Amino acid sequence: MDENKKNYPKLELYLNLLKEWNEKFNLVAPSTIDNAWERHFIDSLQLEDLLPNKDVLIYDLGAGAGFPSLVLSAQGYKNVFAVEKLAKKCEFLKEVKKQLNLPVNILNTNISALKINNKPIFVARAFASLTKIFEITKPFFRLNPEYVLLKGENWEREIEEVKQYFNFDFKTKPSITSEKSMILIINNVRKK
Repeated sequence: MDENKKNYPKLELYLNLLKEWNEKFNLVAPSTIDNAWERHFIDSLQLEDLLPNKDVLIYDLGAGAGFPSLVLSAQGYKNVFAVEKLAKKCEFLKEVKKQLNLPVNILNTNISALKINNKPIFVARAFASLTKIFEITKPFFRLNPEYVLLKGENWEREIEEVKQYFNFDFKTKPSITSEKSMILIINNVRKK
């Protein structure tokens, strides 16, 4: 992956929009805005190596400022849904969608209101604990979803905690943006 933002003109525009909007809406932590390219964009781009193809059905849980959903959409993923319950964040997502001419679907709703009929890949970044993610996506277990989750330094504790309530298979891939972070690829989740 070439990490130079000049090779990603759509994402460079997205970065500029993020900096502009972050001043009034606090979309990402102000402490991360100066290194937003590495912290948010490269972090999201690393998921490309873990997704089977550009046609998969992707739901970004708690999309926030659009990481990773809008980044993936900008990279050509065709079936991306950014799920965000806060209207102000959805306004930002809609502006990025418009400015970058992205095919992303922006859903201003709670995850519990989703209607999904085909096997999804759930992605999330800085959203919730594994236990909470599994609890809110339980209605979709019948579709055998896959989870590709960007997790911080507490990922091992989250795995141990969630094992009390759910069975699942998982693999890990070290994050390229933080040596303490991990990407979890999870399948076959079922309630104990």
